[in-house]
Amino acid sequence: MNHVIFDVEARVNKSLLRQAFPQLTEGIDFTRFAFDQDKGETRDATEEERDAAAYQEFLGRFRLPNGRAPMAPLACHIPIAIAYGQVDGNFNLLGIETKAVENDLVLDFWRRYEAFDGRLVSFNGRGYDLPLLDLHAMKLGLSAPLHMAKGRDRYRATRHIDLMDAVRMDMRRGGLDLIMQFLGGPAKSGIDGSLVQEYWDAGELELIAGYCGDNVLRTYILFLRYEMLRGNLGLEQVVELEGAAMKEFATR
Repeated sequence: MNHVIFDVEARVNKSLLRQAFPQLTEGIDFTRFAFDQDKGETRDATEEERDAAAYQEFLGRFRLPNGRAPMAPLACHIPIAIAYGQVDGNFNLLGIETKAVENDLVLDFWRRYEAFDGRLVSFNGRGYDLPLLDLHAMKLGLSAPLHMAKGRDRYRATRHIDLMDAVRMDMRRGGLDLIMQFLGGPAKSGIDGSLVQEYWDAGELELIAGYCGDNVLRTYILFLRYEMLRGNLGLEQVVELEGAAMKEFATR
């Protein structure tokens, strides 16, 4: 069976966040928000500034004890990058492909997945990536009957295996990063999921797409170990496959 490993990264829809939680900006005087140097007077906040203020208030109120940014509700996320790793029937990683065009990447994912006769592999894809893509499929008016019929069953991984489920890993306790440290796999990129929004705001979409691709490589390493545990690969095969993938696709 062929497999496709995938990972999705998203930005926050700050406008929707402000609309959904108006209490975030209560008490902020947007009528005297900034000083217009050309006119020599204060001015009203723009819509973009109001959205940004709501997001900053969200960060301030709900920042996690470890300092990481809080996660906005799923409906407030917009996919901005997706990466695919093509794995053949012998478990070779043939390539890693990234796409980073909003809406187009959602359309492309569902077109591919509905036509694919193999199995998807993810880390937390059942908890995050696929529900996010489901929402945006509905918004864009797409149909995914094969996915709805066979791809959503947690206990029969015929169309999709979520390795976070398979290894019973809690994302709040280190997630894929900790597993890679434990297994001696590739280190994470200079960014992590909690920093994606910051990099988006700084215009660093290319870096985000690269991080997405790195996640696919790291998920592939875990996938090999999982298939070894199931008896489908031996340790020597895993080491050889990991080495080839790292040599070809590791960015650091």
